[in-house]
Amino acid sequence: MNIQGVPALLIDGETVIGFDRRRIEELLAQSIIGCSRCGSKLRIPSGKGTIMVTCPRCGERFRAST
Repeated sequence: MNIQGVPALLIDGETVIGFDRRRIEELLAQSIIGCSRCGSKLRIPSGKGTIMVTCPRCGERFRAST
């Protein structure tokens, strides 16, 4: 794909094409963590302190700090 003249941003491994302000702000307000059991990458909200997370892939429940 050859896109010219359109800005592209790479945020946490996700490419955002153009100035989609809502999507950019949404991605910046999240953190990526790995599941403690299966290693799946999970997107969690930033700035919420310590939260309980359930992996959708394997069902493991664990605490994560944001």
